[in-house]
Amino acid sequence: MGTSARPTASTDSRDLASLLRHALLEGRFAVTEPFPSLRDLSLRYETGIRVARNAVDILVKEGLLYRRERSGTFVRLARPGPAGSPPLRCVNIVERVAGTSPAFVRTDYLQGHTQALDASQTRMRVLALPADLARLPTIFAEQFPLMAQGCVLVNITQEPILRWLLQHQVPFVVQNYTQYAKDALPPHHSVAVNKVRGAFAATQHLLQLGHRRIGFAGVSEFDGDDLLEVYEGYRSAMHWAGLEVRREDILPVNTDEPHMAFDPALRWLRGRDLPTAILARTDANAIGIINAARSLGLRVPQDLSVIGFNNQTESEASTPALTTVGVPRVQLGREAVEVLLATAGQPSGEPITRLLECHLLERESCAPPRAKGS
Repeated sequence: MGTSARPTASTDSRDLASLLRHALLEGRFAVTEPFPSLRDLSLRYETGIRVARNAVDILVKEGLLYRRERSGTFVRLARPGPAGSPPLRCVNIVERVAGTSPAFVRTDYLQGHTQALDASQTRMRVLALPADLARLPTIFAEQFPLMAQGCVLVNITQEPILRWLLQHQVPFVVQNYTQYAKDALPPHHSVAVNKVRGAFAATQHLLQLGHRRIGFAGVSEFDGDDLLEVYEGYRSAMHWAGLEVRREDILPVNTDEPHMAFDPALRWLRGRDLPTAILARTDANAIGIINAARSLGLRVPQDLSVIGFNNQTESEASTPALTTVGVPRVQLGREAVEVLLATAGQPSGEPITRLLECHLLERESCAPPRAKGS
């Protein structure tokens, strides 16, 4: 901004608010970056910190700015489009490359997306995220203006993609399979699943049955992997109970195909001093453990209690029927589209964050630990 637009040191808060309001409405402050700090404003406009603070307070009350805890002040995420702007006519479901989500997960997500659009005239398209960000514009439907399209980003949180969508004023919602760090990302709407709490509850269920040595089947802190949300819930519950997480009680297997877990589980179970219960990161891991235990003459749940995670179709059909943690996949897809439809093209304050809870499905694969010698 030119120096001619700067107020003198005697300019009060309302005058500064007026200048900032004009700059905001012209789009001279990006929604992708924090609003200038009070110190920056006082230096830029040659005024005091108190005047800058009061001016920002005025704009927050008017809804042009909002404060985000520990991150600063931001421009409102969405502004009304110009008069006559078309409504949201197309929802683009943007997925990661093929094969990164199991078929049953993808089917449930799409069922939720479809449910949210059943009563709408909005078209839905399903697309893969291009590897090259420069090709991102090619995913949009040619027959609709860009401002009439929105995106649901399925398990996509890369910062350059979010910034591109914000800079081009494309409404979007991140739909993520679990919680994720947002501090380094621009403000955005999101719907995610609280898998950490689901795993905590599952581990507590085993603790309440009397188990004190509980293993884990999946990736862990010892593997250097980033898919740790279920492990984190398990570890937190163990620490809460004052129990040790033993490295030797971690089975490092991670699959969504039960037959792929059988051989690793068989090698791990054979000839080992076993825990009395195991929480698995996936139902496939759990079913592989159950089948391997049976082949070794171990009984589930009498000798070993097992809990899975995901509630995929095979879990109820296993022998015994698998106790598992149900993930609200259909609801996740439905709410992501609902948030997109509710916020696209409308003024909004702080970004909407919805966190969906998992639920424990008790079946037949858990029991109190067998008394020693029985």
